[in-house]
Amino acid sequence: MTTTKDTNLIELVKTLEKKLEAFEANTTLVKFYIGLKKQVDDISVLFNEITIDEATLKKGDDKFFDRYFKFLEKSDVIYENLEKLEKKILPTENKKKMRADASAEKHIFV
Repeated sequence: MTTTKDTNLIELVKTLEKKLEAFEANTTLVKFYIGLKKQVDDISVLFNEITIDEATLKKGDDKFFDRYFKFLEKSDVIYENLEKLEKKILPTENKKKMRADASAEKHIFV
C-alpha cells in the first residue's frame, strides 16, 4: 500500500469511498448489477473494435453476424433489466433525506 501527502488526492479518495458506501456495493444485487453492466460494456467495446472487410464478408462459416444480431435482439431486454436493477439498488427518497442530514454524504445525492 502506498501513502501520499497530496491532500487533493486524499480528499478524492475519501469522496469516492463515501460514494461507494452510499451505493451499498456490498450487496449481492449491486454486485450482480455491476457484473452484468461490465459484461454489456465489454461486449459493446468488442463490437466497436471489430472491422468488417471484404474477406470477412466472403467467409461462409463466419458466425459474427449471427452473434451480432442475436445480441441486438436481446439488447432491449438486457437494457430493461439493467434499468430495473438500477431502480432497486439506487437509494430511495427516504434514504436520500436521511443521508442529507449527514454532512459527510451531502455531496453524493445532489
